Amino acid sequence: MGLYEFAFYGSMKSLLCNDGEKSMTQREDKNVLESRKNELVNEIDRMKDELKQREAQLPAHSIRPHQILAIEELEENMKKKKEQLQAVEEKLSEFQNALRGR
Repeated sequence: MGLYEFAFYGSMKSLLCNDGEKSMTQREDKNVLESRKNELVNEIDRMKDELKQREAQLPAHSIRPHQILAIEELEENMKKKKEQLQAVEEKLSEFQNALRGR
């Protein structure tokens, strides 16, 4: 389930529950977001390692275009993961504030 699907599903689920169930739903949603955050952090770390490895394998001269393209693609994917991580962290912050405010 994508982040936007999760957010929509979470909001719809919250609308259908009474107050006691809503706080439990928020906790469950928070746990799912924390799990997703951990997955993204691990993926970003793996990508950083792969990027370092690819850069270390570049020859001093005669770099081939496919080597540069692979690095650029990896950097772009890493950027997208970082954006997803930021969105998850923002949503987690909202959940934490909502749980404190009840």
